[in-house]
Amino acid sequence: MDAVHPTHPADDPGEDPGPGADLARAFAAPARDIRPKIYLFPPAVDAIGAAELSRAIEQIAAAGFGGVNLFDLDIAPTARRNDLLRSALETARRVGIAVDPTIHNTARFPEVTADSGVDQQEIAYGTAAIGGGTVYSGPVPEPATDPERPRTLVAVVAARRAAGGADAPDGADGAPVLLDRAGLADLTKDAEDGRITWTAPEGDWLLFGVWRRSTESPYADYFSARGTDAMTAYWDEQVFTPEIQKLVDEVDDTLFEDSLHLQGYQLWTPDLLAEFERRRGYSLRPYLPVVFIPHLNDWVANTFRAPQTRHPDTPADHDFADGTGARIRNDYYRTLSELYEEHHLRPLNAWARSHGLRYRPKPSYNATLDISAAAAVEVPNTENFAMGNRLDGIRAIAGAAHMGRRRRLVVETAPTTTRVGHDLYSTTWRQALSAAHGAFAGGANHAELHSFAYPRGPRSFGVSADGPEADWPGFWSYMGTSMPDVVGPLGLAEAYGPRMPYWAHTPDVTAFLAREQFVLQQGRPRVDVAVYRHSYWSHGFPYTANHSADDHFRWFTDTTMERLGYTYEFIGPALLDLPGARVAGGRLDPEGPAYKALVLDFAGQRAGVRGMPAAAARAVLDHARAGLPVIVVGELPDSTGFFGDAGDDADVRAALAALLATPGVRRVAAEDAVPDALAAAGVRPDFSPAAPSNVVGVHRADDRADFHFLYNQNGVNNMTGAPEPEPAPFDQTVALAGSGRPYRLDAWTGAIEPVAAYRSDGTGGGRITTRVRLAPGETALIAIVRDTVPDRVHAVESTADDLAVGSDGGVLVRAAAPGTHTVAFSNGRTAVAVVGALPDVATLSPWHLAVEDWLPGPDAAQTRVERHELRLDALAPWPDIPELRDVSGIGRYTAHVELGADWARNGNRARLDLGAVSDSVRVRINGELLPPVDPHRPVAEATAYLRTGHNTVEIEIATTLRNRLRTLDTHPAFAAAERQPYGLVGPVLLVPYGEAAVGLPA
Repeated sequence: MDAVHPTHPADDPGEDPGPGADLARAFAAPARDIRPKIYLFPPAVDAIGAAELSRAIEQIAAAGFGGVNLFDLDIAPTARRNDLLRSALETARRVGIAVDPTIHNTARFPEVTADSGVDQQEIAYGTAAIGGGTVYSGPVPEPATDPERPRTLVAVVAARRAAGGADAPDGADGAPVLLDRAGLADLTKDAEDGRITWTAPEGDWLLFGVWRRSTESPYADYFSARGTDAMTAYWDEQVFTPEIQKLVDEVDDTLFEDSLHLQGYQLWTPDLLAEFERRRGYSLRPYLPVVFIPHLNDWVANTFRAPQTRHPDTPADHDFADGTGARIRNDYYRTLSELYEEHHLRPLNAWARSHGLRYRPKPSYNATLDISAAAAVEVPNTENFAMGNRLDGIRAIAGAAHMGRRRRLVVETAPTTTRVGHDLYSTTWRQALSAAHGAFAGGANHAELHSFAYPRGPRSFGVSADGPEADWPGFWSYMGTSMPDVVGPLGLAEAYGPRMPYWAHTPDVTAFLAREQFVLQQGRPRVDVAVYRHSYWSHGFPYTANHSADDHFRWFTDTTMERLGYTYEFIGPALLDLPGARVAGGRLDPEGPAYKALVLDFAGQRAGVRGMPAAAARAVLDHARAGLPVIVVGELPDSTGFFGDAGDDADVRAALAALLATPGVRRVAAEDAVPDALAAAGVRPDFSPAAPSNVVGVHRADDRADFHFLYNQNGVNNMTGAPEPEPAPFDQTVALAGSGRPYRLDAWTGAIEPVAAYRSDGTGGGRITTRVRLAPGETALIAIVRDTVPDRVHAVESTADDLAVGSDGGVLVRAAAPGTHTVAFSNGRTAVAVVGALPDVATLSPWHLAVEDWLPGPDAAQTRVERHELRLDALAPWPDIPELRDVSGIGRYTAHVELGADWARNGNRARLDLGAVSDSVRVRINGELLPPVDPHRPVAEATAYLRTGHNTVEIEIATTLRNRLRTLDTHPAFAAAERQPYGLVGPVLLVPYGEAAVGLPA
């Protein structure tokens, strides 16, 4: 099995999202460590000013973020870095947010130099063809790539070619060169001074020279204690001075480590051969020719540059004709995974804790490593950059986080809305929220935005301050002009901050996310299904040309289970070895995610191990015998999938044969049959819509309540977050797991209101059924709170548009048209309510529009504002208004409406429906600011703000900067970008509705 994790402590009690008695207060104003975080990328260290850095942290705090990841200070000269870090920490203490120290791209520091003994290593190879009976006497073949670089010989191996296969490696998805495993000769000991003499036996042979060398990258070795020790020693000596440590103790939350930015030809570490043989029981040296999938773990080559198709299923340059090469490569990945966890993750976990911090890395991301390692770190982190907004990529790490008892799973969200750039100064809040919600639906529960833009700096990334200064609107680390071949012409990620017009509305968005995260961090996760997936690949990139755009980010490709409401996540063999991985009451890991079923789907093991370790096979058999429903899709494997464990193949076959004969185990032909098998096993989803839908749910539970997060994916492109041409709303009754009284939690306003109409089902652990309406992209939070009042009488349904609970506990019937409405109650009684005459709907027009047009100022960090005043008889997007065609900024629309006495008659009420609105919006009525408006459903309750007679309505729209940047010579890449449809398009309607009270029947 892969590395075995002991029981991991949960995040300490100080991270508890809130006390039970103060649930409403804690939800309305979540604590600092619940609030979203944001990245801050300063420019080159000599371009950073302490005052500007402090001001940036103040702006981040004022915008409602709970913390900031401060990048790149770890590579600055010690005195300068510590002055800046001290200033940042002091500012953070004053404004009440965390500044998390960041080991950027892990461990760039002066001690990491080529062949320093702590630097990142690779192996590369060269070959020479030798005919049978031929004597080869000459230099060991040099690496085919960069042969001039310093190197150390690792192996000399001769391999006989087998029939078939390619004539030579093609470096892509073509067939490998085939070798005969029986025809191998380890000639390493025969090499002297870089030369070898050998006579080839009969057949055609390849002579391989395998060499170790530095990757010449600024990163430490992740797979040796030397690399980690050098990094922690540097930080202990140079960064965590007594003064800074005191500030860290007062201010900081986590120690953040970014993605595994590995580089090189093929991953290596100097002790790998010895460690491999100790762990796997055989020498890797003679088998090195079949290990190479060049640049598989090179994050630049395989992440940013086309065709982005390298993965563990990519054909190796050379492979064995008998098919054992894949099993050997699995042993190689397995060993690297174990070394990474033992020598990097675990030591840094303990070291961070010694400094009062929780270690927060992106475990295994960007590399052929087991994602189960996420269970070994205190605060696992991931990102949706490599996965768009697809849920399965998050589900791959969520299983490890949940079985590891991790309260938080942080996601770097909205780094891009088009996967690889092209969205700078163009990301709307709606798109950013879509990225966050896709991650939340997959199991993450804490968002950090990428990224806040430092105000000024050099034009190009990573150069010193004496380089040309960046043009307006300011410095940006990932601007395409600095790395066009990597991030695209419009850059990577978004440059959040005061340079963006909509930044003024950011506190509304951060408060909204914080409340969602508060709910998503309550209690324990409750997940319907665990899907077994053993893979050394966590990317979501399309990995062959044969998979469609719809499924290349999915590991479980059929969506039937998801559309029926089932939640699922992925677990591998290491997680089945955790102490909590037991079955009780038909649940796997009952104190953790409490899976109700396990699915084995080896046909769907894309980029995964085509086998099952014997210990895992036996564990699944034990779980099935203990009462866990197991669904088998297609054929089961007949081996461990590993070369070193080939002696266990018979045990695997025996355990899986016994599994199929176990009562409660069901076998289906394909993934789309899994839901029927689950239903036959009595497994119901915790969220169940009346009809299949694209709404996904998340369930959390504690002793007080069951918490449900619902997200309507309908009409949202999961890659871009943009609305689809015909977005579909959701309006269905849904069944939710839980017993008690349901409440609706409004994440935009912080209000908590009881659900007025619902049905209770006390069977099967309890379920309530209620109606849920969600606009495309909209979310809902529902808490089912244990009810101390037995047999509470409540409404179950009505003919009215909507019901609410009055202050006296009675029912308020609400309808947009006059008429008689009935209400049915849980005790079988009914009541009638009459909604009287209503005034007509009022269409607001004409409009006065005052626009702040944002333009380049006297320097890169200053914005000049021009003002436009327009009268609009009809609303339209700004690009359709000649004066605003290329304007970005803030627009304030003002209209007036006269309301007669009939508007307040008989308790009539009103909503303000904004119609179509571009994105970020705030509303005032008669000078009073209304609570934040959800951009997915831009409707505001207006009753309390209206008065008889004259009323003034002001709607403020804030935009991105794309439309203005399209016109600037300093940013030619934007010229080809389409204009964004800014503005209020409407129609804006004041919609009256009636309200009538109905008492609860005895």
